[in-house]
Amino acid sequence: MRVLITGSDGYLGALVAPYLDAYGFEVVGLDTGYYKSGWLCSERLIDGQPSRIRSVPATVVRDIREVEVDDLRGFDAVVHMAELSNDPLGELTGEVTYDVNHRGSLHLADCAKRAGVQRFVYMSSCSVYGAAAGTVSEVSPLNPLTAYAKCKAMVERDLTAMADDDFSPTFLRNATAFGASPRMRFDIVLNNLSGLAWVERTIAMTSDGTPWRPLVHGLDIAQ
Repeated sequence: MRVLITGSDGYLGALVAPYLDAYGFEVVGLDTGYYKSGWLCSERLIDGQPSRIRSVPATVVRDIREVEVDDLRGFDAVVHMAELSNDPLGELTGEVTYDVNHRGSLHLADCAKRAGVQRFVYMSSCSVYGAAAGTVSEVSPLNPLTAYAKCKAMVERDLTAMADDDFSPTFLRNATAFGASPRMRFDIVLNNLSGLAWVERTIAMTSDGTPWRPLVHGLDIAQ
């Protein structure tokens, strides 16, 4: 099975793409390459043991907004993770966020469908639920509050309309990711707290400690 992973050099992509590759999928990455020299560790520095985590052998350096139909011919599936991530960045330049995360994602999906790709896995987010009171499920109402979350909800809505017998989109509403990655992020909550505890020997809380947040390890997302 031939799979295209967008955002393959990102925090999650650096885990998901090699994981699929190790399990026998033919994996090709697609990434802008903005941070191509920013690797945190090599494949032998994950928990001090040899690891399957490594860069994808083949990576197409391209913006998702510039992908063409011919780029996607021959793939059985696309796993789409290439977006502007986190709320502060999304709010910094709202129009750019919508251009990349919403319009760019739909452009990629349209090209995939026209190229004959049958499966399209979209990394959405639990942020589409907003401030929900109690447990939520796949059928719970959405209440996105930020540009990042609103784009996720809009992409889900528009991809659903594209679904047919030959094109099957799937949405993964992941909790906030955490854990080590060769392409590390320290802005997400648990990684941030862990980093501060290690470097500063203190845990700095930015709230009163009462907020509740669901978490999921990056390798669990890959699985």
